[in-house]
Amino acid sequence: MEYNSSPIYSEGRPNPPRNETDMPVPIVIASEPQHVYRAFLNPGDLQAWWGCTVVTDARVGGVWVGGWGDGNDGLGQGTVLSAHLSQLEPNRVVALTIGGVEIAFHIDAVPEGAAVRVEQPGADAATAETNLTSWWAAVESLKIWAEMAHPFVAQTPIAEPRAAQANPAVPGDAPTGSDPYASANGAKATVVDEGGFGVTDPRGVIKSWSKEQGFGYVTHAQLGDVVFDYDGCDFEPTPGDHVLLLVIGKRYDGKPKVKRIACPAKGSNIQ
Repeated sequence: MEYNSSPIYSEGRPNPPRNETDMPVPIVIASEPQHVYRAFLNPGDLQAWWGCTVVTDARVGGVWVGGWGDGNDGLGQGTVLSAHLSQLEPNRVVALTIGGVEIAFHIDAVPEGAAVRVEQPGADAATAETNLTSWWAAVESLKIWAEMAHPFVAQTPIAEPRAAQANPAVPGDAPTGSDPYASANGAKATVVDEGGFGVTDPRGVIKSWSKEQGFGYVTHAQLGDVVFDYDGCDFEPTPGDHVLLLVIGKRYDGKPKVKRIACPAKGSNIQ
């Protein structure tokens, strides 16, 4: 019986974009993140998309053992991938440790469904180079299966971001004499612009929002319509809310994404 540290790989697939140890460019899967997450742990799903027989104990420290093919003697499996689950963050992260090397699958919710990145923290370059192409192929197989078995369906129509205009007025500005962006304690909001977009004005207005999908769009004078995640809110969003964009990062495709957003009128903490 052969033990291997990389998954079954079909020859002829293109090499994935990579740095020394990771696959920084994600594969976008048109399926909900919860379906993608479950597909790494549920034996029935794994059999369907990866063609393996798997025993899993879905908890941190639990075993994850997969087998492919028949052994030469007709018993057992021809190839076995033996691991334990070193990280589990529901609908976000599944990490397997195989022979001392951790393979982490990061699942990010995006407007198109789920974006999957692969990281191998601590792996030496030679091991990473050998394994990355195989992991890339595995995620591609997952993409094909998930998009057929659990296709992404938008719960509510959300407009695509429009092109930013030169210094347009922020929609929904309050009448003169009131300031919907002012906090109750008089604290001033500042923007942490991690994406390097040159944003200094944090003010915006919620344009659309889908609780089922967990994200929406906020209209900003400089950036146009920008996606934000529910995880970055400390309030319940409603279209028309006057909000402050406190932390702005980059999406997988280089576009801006609001990582933390506040609504002073709903008691948000803007510190």
